[in-house]
Amino acid sequence: MSKGAVLISGAAGGIGTATVDRFLAMGYDVAGIDLAPSVETLRSGSYRGKVADVTEPAQLTAAVDELLENLELRHVVGLAGRVLPDEAGSNWPDVPAAVGGFSRSVSLNLTGQFALICAALPKLDAADGDRSITLCSSVNALRGYGAPAYSAAKAGLIGLTHALATPLGKRGIRINVVAPGTTDTPLIEEEMRRGNDPSRLDRAAREIPLGRVAVPGDVAAAIESLADRMTYVTDEVIKVDGGRLLADPVAAPPSRLKRWLHNRPFR
Repeated sequence: MSKGAVLISGAAGGIGTATVDRFLAMGYDVAGIDLAPSVETLRSGSYRGKVADVTEPAQLTAAVDELLENLELRHVVGLAGRVLPDEAGSNWPDVPAAVGGFSRSVSLNLTGQFALICAALPKLDAADGDRSITLCSSVNALRGYGAPAYSAAKAGLIGLTHALATPLGKRGIRINVVAPGTTDTPLIEEEMRRGNDPSRLDRAAREIPLGRVAVPGDVAAAIESLADRMTYVTDEVIKVDGGRLLADPVAAPPSRLKRWLHNRPFR
């Protein structure tokens, strides 16, 4: 018997496909939304897919209602998002272009995930027992790795989670965030080709304590654990970065005592 349904936005991407695969293996029905028409390399199981844009609320709501007809929704996973080619940081001298690029990134990476929550909430409310929402942020939200529009939007997902944890908790719904580091996906490979930077992943791996970049299954495992197993966890941000931030000097500030000693004048 099915354990219920999982709704996933961005289901056709690298992390999305791995996440669909993971939940199907755990015995869930999966409903996927993406701009791409299909999800490949799926396990056998119950999968429904729909082409829809998370930045178009009416289209998104219609897709969610159609996909979840006769299904009991247990978990929502918001993965839709990316660094857009017109990332605002490259257009600062041109104010309209900079603001336009910033707005498009926030619409996709932040507002679209809020729209997903709103569209799915009536279905979550109709179910009983443990239910959850997991959003996909990025380590860009936690450190200065460039891409200001994308980073601000991904940080906004963390703020959104903090703001929603209490009202959703009163409805029996948990909400958490995963923050992946560099992950070897087709999108990253496309960016490397576009930027003629074939050594990007190798350079990133050298900065990671575990010695490798993430693969989509690493992120999918964290998402599935938060939804299916960590049933008393809400309002948490789980880094899936192999210790990347630990290796970043900015990410390891001195202790309070060391700061006090450093700032204390000698007499």
